Amino acid sequence: MKLRKPATILATAVSVILLFSGCGKMTANELALKTAEAMISHPATAIQLAADLDLKMDAMGVSTALGMDLGVDAKFSKDPYRQFIETSMKMNFLSMEYSEKSQTYTHMEEGKMVTYSHQDSLDAWIRHETDSDDASIQNVQKKAQDLLKKKAVSDFVLADQTQQLDGREVYVLSCTFTGAEFQSLIQDFDALEDKVDGVDLTTLTFPVVYYIDVKTFLPVKMEMELQGLNEALADAVKKSLDMDMESLKMNVEVTSIKVVCNSFSYDPVDVPEVPQEALDNWIKVD
Repeated sequence: MKLRKPATILATAVSVILLFSGCGKMTANELALKTAEAMISHPATAIQLAADLDLKMDAMGVSTALGMDLGVDAKFSKDPYRQFIETSMKMNFLSMEYSEKSQTYTHMEEGKMVTYSHQDSLDAWIRHETDSDDASIQNVQKKAQDLLKKKAVSDFVLADQTQQLDGREVYVLSCTFTGAEFQSLIQDFDALEDKVDGVDLTTLTFPVVYYIDVKTFLPVKMEMELQGLNEALADAVKKSLDMDMESLKMNVEVTSIKVVCNSFSYDPVDVPEVPQEALDNWIKVD
């Protein structure tokens, strides 16, 4: 259903996080390179994040506000490749509250990436298969690593002093990624490109702040803000409905969208396998 495209902007944010989650006086460039190398050798195996979205919408002379809170708990394993994402969402719209929970399992079947998703409101398992394989996964990971190293040359800014975070001393390192950079990462990766099908990401920017453990050089927290969403949403609506905002007499203004990864794990974790119920009772979607 094409109307779901605007909602996938938030999924894009999650996808970005999964790709980038990424002593004398140390420079920002030196720290960024060390962090990139540490993330390559010790990729995250579990992430917990929270996202907040606020927007205003004017349609046919009626103004409404929408707020959305999203919580995500994700676990990953490399061999065998397996991914489990559990989400909980609360949305406030027109003085009503809507909540939704979902589970998504991803693994390889006959060399292809297959995802099984379950939403409480649908009470059904949805199966989605892409042409992505181990080679494409490794290609995206390599592109992300190369991007981190490239930006480490000049684009990172290091705070003058370290901070204490949950009993650990951390560096505070910031940088801004662009939608064009993200789009270049996923152009050969069907599993992610499907989520942003037809949406122009080049208007987006992603200011990111990393909190880096001074001993391991691994991120322990990350904060990200998405900017330029007004243009991206307008573009998504136009492509979905074949009409622009002016023709619809509609205006959407994203007040803010912020994402916080408040927990990273780098130790091996047990990633749940696809439930037998999903394997036996799935519905295929294109």
